[in-house]
Amino acid sequence: MEDAPPQPDSPGTPPTAAQVVEALKAAETLLQSGKGGDALNQAAEKADTAVRLLESALETGPSGDADPKERAGLYRLLASAWTTRAHVARERSALAEAIGNEAGAEAPKPRQDALNFYDRALEVLDRFLVQPAEATGAPVSPEILNQKGNIWTNRGLTLAGGQEPEDLREALRCFDEAVAARSALPLDEKIDYRWGLSAAWMNRADTLARLGDGETEGRSFQQESLRSFDEAVSHLRQLPLDRSPSFRSRLGVAWMNRGLVALRGQEMDAPTLQDALRCFDEASSVLRASNTPDHPEHARTLACVLMNQGTAQLSCDPPQAAAAAQSARECLALIAGVEENDPMIADLGLRARISFCRATGWLLDHAGENGSDAGANSGESFDDRIDAATDTVEEGLALERHWEQRGLKAYRPLASELFLFGARAYRLRQPQFLAEYLLEALDPERSPGAPADSREMHDIAVEEITQALVASQQKGFSNFGDGKFDQSLEILDDLRAAHAALKALWEAHGSPA
Repeated sequence: MEDAPPQPDSPGTPPTAAQVVEALKAAETLLQSGKGGDALNQAAEKADTAVRLLESALETGPSGDADPKERAGLYRLLASAWTTRAHVARERSALAEAIGNEAGAEAPKPRQDALNFYDRALEVLDRFLVQPAEATGAPVSPEILNQKGNIWTNRGLTLAGGQEPEDLREALRCFDEAVAARSALPLDEKIDYRWGLSAAWMNRADTLARLGDGETEGRSFQQESLRSFDEAVSHLRQLPLDRSPSFRSRLGVAWMNRGLVALRGQEMDAPTLQDALRCFDEASSVLRASNTPDHPEHARTLACVLMNQGTAQLSCDPPQAAAAAQSARECLALIAGVEENDPMIADLGLRARISFCRATGWLLDHAGENGSDAGANSGESFDDRIDAATDTVEEGLALERHWEQRGLKAYRPLASELFLFGARAYRLRQPQFLAEYLLEALDPERSPGAPADSREMHDIAVEEITQALVASQQKGFSNFGDGKFDQSLEILDDLRAAHAALKALWEAHGSPA
């Protein structure tokens, strides 16, 4: 959770400062362009130019020859220049890591450069602005404290990108420093101050959650994470939520992430689940109260909340299955038309479909003898639920094939769970459609992008069709003369043909186990 770096004011500044501001703005534009390595190289050059100009100006003549206020402004600009240079190094690190992962090899990661540059920025502020003020007993200006908090936040985010426990512990220290700096600000005087403090608290909370087992200040990491989210929520509630879409979204995210941390507790008891559900309800209420509910940021955040809410509802004893199915439906409605273009939203959509299928499976298993749902008053019939579930499965498999065609196989584990649910639903409820379903999902000739080389999905298909063949053969002539015998023979023939087709598909596309 990052807040924007402070933008120095340029009106009334000397020529050197004006040149620096122009160079830093150009660097920020290049940094945010998303154009990769060349843009990052140019941004680095702009930031280096700003550093050279400022250090040259500050080295000219004794410090007493310049207006103290003007000189303080140059030091703040120098800290901003080092911060921008650090941002560039951090983006280079992320790009190098992505390239390394894609190539399957270790790529050089200039993350340490970023940390060093953030340290240079902090050194400039402390040595030339904070310490001189403290030595004379003068208060440190809010602008300097806010800038310092921003640098600590970004330094912490750089470390939080790592996976090692020592990186996370150092990131936690950075966020503690950011909280300390920004808690000293006159929070009611400027919205940005409270906004930045909320970011520090949320990053602290996320880092504590990732650290897992352990203690800090006499509390478990989980307890301290929950407390940090509570601090963030208390500040975000004081913002004018409808002034910026990000204000309301961040409050929704804070509530949602607090709920997720509650669910990670060592004991999943009823009070823990109720606490998590309360958090998801709060997040949902905040986002539904938006004056711009169709804003992409609000819709996306609410969809994520609903997906996690459905997971929690299914974890209750007994599961709140009807409510979970409705949460999944609402989630999918919010992201309709976006999943095909955004990988993160595709992941969300597949997980929501899994939640819907799990909920539907529970409702079907606990349906009354007359076909009504146990504990649900939706008015949906048994057959309605079967159709909705199988339709949802096939939509999810089609989405996974769409991303397979674009070279992304990361969704196969999620697709496998959907595939298994669909195969069992067809085998147990509509066996006449099982053979077609299996081949439609796995045969690239029928469905471009079908993961024919997925060992897991192939094994699921073979197991389900084998069980269907056994059941069909065991039935034998039991329905002879009742009008369904011919249909049973047709299903048996289809299953046998599909079994042979699956074997041929694996021989053509699969690899030895």
